[in-house]
This record gives sequence, C-alpha cells and structure tokens, in this order.
Amino acid sequence: IARADGLFELVMRSADLCLKHEGLVKQMVMPDLDRYLMDLFAAEDKPASLTRVAANLMTGLLKSEIGFGCWTRWKRMGIGDKLIVWFRNHKDEITNGPSEDEVDDDFGPVSTGQCLDSILHFLIFAVEMDSDLILSLVSDDIVSCVAFRILSHAKWFRDNLGEKTDRQVSDTSKRNVSFRSIAQLLTALATNEHGLVAMGKLGLAVPLAALLGMPSEDFRIPTLIILSSLCAHKDTCDALMKNPTFVKVLKDLEDRLRQDQTILPEELEYLICILDRSCCYPDLCEIVQDKLMNLLFLLPPKADTMDAQVMGLRALTRCAFVNPKCLDLMPENGLACMHYIMAATNTLRNASPEDP
Repeated sequence: IARADGLFELVMRSADLCLKHEGLVKQMVMPDLDRYLMDLFAAEDKPASLTRVAANLMTGLLKSEIGFGCWTRWKRMGIGDKLIVWFRNHKDEITNGPSEDEVDDDFGPVSTGQCLDSILHFLIFAVEMDSDLILSLVSDDIVSCVAFRILSHAKWFRDNLGEKTDRQVSDTSKRNVSFRSIAQLLTALATNEHGLVAMGKLGLAVPLAALLGMPSEDFRIPTLIILSSLCAHKDTCDALMKNPTFVKVLKDLEDRLRQDQTILPEELEYLICILDRSCCYPDLCEIVQDKLMNLLFLLPPKADTMDAQVMGLRALTRCAFVNPKCLDLMPENGLACMHYIMAATNTLRNASPEDP
C-alpha cells in the first residue's frame, strides 16, 4: 500500500505540473482521477503528504478552465460529506497541536496541520465557485479544526515574533500565507448563523486580540478581518470590549489619530467596524462611553472611506441613545466631529432629490 500511495503521489505531482500547459489541461478530465480523489478524503490510513498533494491538485484544477466541470462532478460525488469525514478522522491529530518539526520543504515530512492548510486553501476556491458548500463546512468538526489551526498560528506568532526580529523569515512567510487563507475562509463561514455561533464559543477573540499588540504587521490585517467577522456575534464583541489588550489597542489608535500618524485605511476601517458592531448592545455601549468616547469623536472626520465614516457615526449615535449625556464633552473634546456632522447635515439638507 505504501508503494502504491507513493506512486499516486508522484502521478498527482506530475498532473499538477501539467496544469501550467493549456494543451494538457483538458486531458485532465478523467473519471478514475475523480474517484480516487474523492475516495482519498474518506480513507483513514492515507499519509498526510498524499492528501496534501491531492488538495493542491484539486485547487489547481478549480483554478483552470475546466474548474467548473470538475466541481460539478465532485459535488455530485458527495465531496461535502467526504470532507466532513476527513475532518472527523483527523480532528484529534489537529487539535493535539502542530508538530514542532514542521518543515517548509514540499518533499520533507508533512504534518496533519500542513495538510489541513492545503485543504483550507482548496476550500477558498470551492466556496467562491459554490457558496452552498458553506452549509457543509459549518459542522462542529470542521469549525473546531479551523479554529484550532488559527490558535496554533497565533501561539507561534506570540512565541517567535514577540519582539522585532529578522529570524525565521521563511517560517514566518509560510505561516502568514496559511493565516491569511484561514482568515478568508473563516469570513465566509461567519456568514452562516450556525458557523458564527459555533466559532463564537471557541474563544478566538482574546488570543487574536493579543496579536494586535505585537510589533509585526504581517498578520495584523488578517487578524482584524477575523475579529470583525466574528463580531457579528455578541459573545465576540463582549470579549473584546472587556479585554484590556484590545482596549489598549483602541487607546493607542486614539493617540495615533491625535498625532496625525499614518494608519492603514484597512486597519482603521476594521477597527471602526468592530466598534460599530459592539455598540449594537446597550451594555457594551456603556463600556465604550466610559473608556473610548474620545476615540468615537475622532473617527468620523478621520476615517478615509464613506463606509468607515458611516460606521463611526452610527456607533456614536448608538452611544448617545443609551446615554445622551455622553455628548456633553463633544464641544470640548470632539469639535472636529461636531463640525463634520454640521457639514454633513448641511450637505444632505441642500442635496437635490435626484442626486445619487
């Protein structure tokens, strides 16, 4: 069996290389290959390296001109159910933590975590092609594995990048790619109510918030993407607003805005999104009023995009509904915000009904 698996791995690696040549792509429509790929995910005794190569090949096929046809056949063969079986069979291996000797060489030892990364990368393209797949992906086994892989990356970042350093650059780049892929997939899963509730119970908010206080910027935006997606559920909002590390991140943001320091527009918009979603709940509005009111005064005039400005104003308005006295400090601490609101109101008042 081991020799046969090795031969199949070589064949799939060769097939993956063939996808670079347009003349060979159409010859990859092979029923036997489809059956082998589907059976591989349901098998319990296959090496991680073989499954990883298969997932990479399937990703390449989806990205090719025959991608839609491939997905149609795989869906008909029950790929959603077979993925659930794979995650169920390997959940214990994944949640026991990543192998300490993970290597970047494609021909070196492959851990189950690295195999998982390849499968998640494949799922990004699969979900883009067929959003109905999300209904299969929100099973508890899959959500738990995805969440644990996020936490394992977060722990590695904290342990190895706690201070500015140029060491382990290759390891960092590989993990950054994996982390971004997971962030993209998790955003899709969060659009499903069951998936959102399941992830909200896994305690991702606090460990991810800790990454925002670290000097490295590589994983900052993916972290904010994950947190803003999870903030569609109150549990995540509650955890962040009561977390000293995240509150400090927002306080630092306030200082940077006052000093007119450069802030990435995406970073500012995601942080405003988290605040906006948190202010949907009156009890969290009270926390924002107590600790972050001056930041809310700064956000509307400082935000770069219209969406961010609207979210900032909405968060400020919700706080005012909960306790109108929170606006008493606006003439003193939020004069620019007051001028912004007056200008916006005047523009709306004078706008023509035909204006878009």
